[in-house]
Amino acid sequence: MPVNPIRVLERFVANYTSQREAATVLNIGESYLSDLLRGRRDCSRQILSKLRLRRVIVPCRRGDKE
Repeated sequence: MPVNPIRVLERFVANYTSQREAATVLNIGESYLSDLLRGRRDCSRQILSKLRLRRVIVPCRRGDKE
């Protein structure tokens, strides 16, 4: 079942007192975390792994709606 990684990341961050603390736990910078939360950057494989997610590519026919 598809999952929105930004929503999972938001719930992860909500478990900490600040974004700074969550970024430290994820071993990333605060600005990178902010970019992820705002959808400016895609989650790396390492971030997805820390969130217990993985990227799956599903082929579809051209013209099919998502």
